[in-house]
Amino acid sequence: MANYKLFSTILLTIGSVAGVREYLKPRDIQSMLKWNGIRLISNDDGWKSAFYEKESKLREINVHSANGLWKWCSERFKYGLGDSSILDSVQEYCQDNPTTIMGNIIRSGEEKRFIKDTDATAFQIAYAISGDREQLMEVMGIKVPEERKNQFNYMGAEVSKWCIAQKNEKVKDAKHLGNVKKYCYNKNVRKVRDLIKKEGLKQMMTTAEYADRFTKELNNATDLIKSLQHRVETIRATMEKDIKDRQTKFGHPEEWLTRQNDELEKLIPKNLDEAAIRKNSGQYLKWWCEGQFDDDLNSNIVFPNSYAKVKARCTVKK
Repeated sequence: MANYKLFSTILLTIGSVAGVREYLKPRDIQSMLKWNGIRLISNDDGWKSAFYEKESKLREINVHSANGLWKWCSERFKYGLGDSSILDSVQEYCQDNPTTIMGNIIRSGEEKRFIKDTDATAFQIAYAISGDREQLMEVMGIKVPEERKNQFNYMGAEVSKWCIAQKNEKVKDAKHLGNVKKYCYNKNVRKVRDLIKKEGLKQMMTTAEYADRFTKELNNATDLIKSLQHRVETIRATMEKDIKDRQTKFGHPEEWLTRQNDELEKLIPKNLDEAAIRKNSGQYLKWWCEGQFDDDLNSNIVFPNSYAKVKARCTVKK
């Protein structure tokens, strides 16, 4: 009797398992693919990534956007299992499995971080602050004469070529993808002061520091005096206007105006010749530097040429 009960229990258990298995058995394409361990696309970045990688083939089946791919897959997920060719197509187009560099970047929601193909300055900056330029060149297979390594226009173009070429390359390994992200993502460095900080430098603070730097730079920069003259003359014009505006606004007497102009003349003489600039070099160079730190690096005038002058004239290592 005991054996009979045990046998009955086994039969019931087997029947229950079979019933559960029958209940869970896939009945449409979506459940069949999941049953087979296929990860299906489930978010916007996934649809964008898949469309990017398969765009040419998708257009052949009248799918022209990431949203169009979502609609196409969503409809076919509900199809029954009668047609194996449809199952294969859905698996090909709706699987969440990017294989290219850019496909993976889009999938991770980082598409906008990749430097735009036309942003030459951003590629130059990526090279300038890469940390180890020799390693960058090794990764990218760049071989150039020594004198080229400090030519940012040239090296930025080389970095650009490599980064753009990587977009549709298959991901070889995690290091490959990591290098692309390291060297080809926009560093969001827009101002001179931002790049200076990224390079581990800081702005000098005291007029004594600037006076000392002025003396050292005179031997290296033939345009230093002229640069300061232009900057300081602009400051004088602004100060003159401010004095006149205050007199008009507050009704200050002529004696006040004379006194203010005399103070201005001591600070910045009208005849701003080389001797005057040398005499007050610390303050004048400080003003010049302060006027450069918020310049936009995207200007061809600023980077790399003007930026190199700011580094030499205005900064020290942290």
